[in-house]
Amino acid sequence: MRQKNLRLSWERNYFTNEPSYHIQRQNYISRDNKVKNICVFHWLQYDSAKHNHDYIELAYVISGKMVHYIGDERVILGKGDFIFVNYDDVHQYKLHSGKTAYIINCAFLPRFLNPMLDSCRDLGECLASHPFYFLKGMLNADPGRFVFKDDKQKRIRNLLEDMIKEYDTSDIGSEEILRSHLNEIIIHAMRQITDRDVKSRDDLILRVLQYGKENIKVPDLSINKFAEKEGMSRQYLSRRFKLVTGKTFTDYLRGLRINLCCGVLSATDRPITEIAEEAGYRDMNTFYKHFKIETGMSPSEYKKSLNQ
Repeated sequence: MRQKNLRLSWERNYFTNEPSYHIQRQNYISRDNKVKNICVFHWLQYDSAKHNHDYIELAYVISGKMVHYIGDERVILGKGDFIFVNYDDVHQYKLHSGKTAYIINCAFLPRFLNPMLDSCRDLGECLASHPFYFLKGMLNADPGRFVFKDDKQKRIRNLLEDMIKEYDTSDIGSEEILRSHLNEIIIHAMRQITDRDVKSRDDLILRVLQYGKENIKVPDLSINKFAEKEGMSRQYLSRRFKLVTGKTFTDYLRGLRINLCCGVLSATDRPITEIAEEAGYRDMNTFYKHFKIETGMSPSEYKKSLNQ
């Protein structure tokens, strides 16, 4: 099922003999005056009931402390800590020492990062795809169960504060700035749990991935040319690429090209043939076939789905 456009609304509910709660309600309707598929805002966090949601949540603690329960795990979150919560993960916040916690909350759908991640429900799955490519085995902790730390310069908080301004103004280019900042936050976070030795061993594959991105417009691009340029066996490189990424170079390139096309389709009304050619397609039948494989629909159907 395709993800719907994301907007959140809020209510304050009062319970007899109970502290007041902020209840976060999901409301999946499109708003033309806001960037779709993401919400980012300041939030006064009280105790919450156990809940889950149909988006990925990024919660950053500005001040105060709170206990975060997820599954059987319990961690204390303090100033400068931030976490990611996946789809369907039942979790709960409880104030620590009875004090209010002030946080920044960013809720986003994976398709905001990459249109090809429409059915993705896990941050780890997003990380293995464009634009991140934190490959299989590269991370030494589950990003959905790890408490990340901001640095002394408050790099993450500053990026989130700038995102709030962009989200509230919704000016020209706001979507691109929001996506850029969110990508940067995720990359800085994943550096905290990246196995440097694994990254070093997989540097060759990272160079192949970069080779694909830089030469995406070349119609007959293949891993053979990279192997020849590096003076290595095509068979070895193909096997290594599949082992590390879980897909063939052909599958990777197809996804990369269709992802590019989806991005252009969502932002412009340019002709399909022109968009396909820019992504390295010379045969439209092949383009339509690949588009269907990657998205499950035709380009026109995809275009219509963006406004649903």
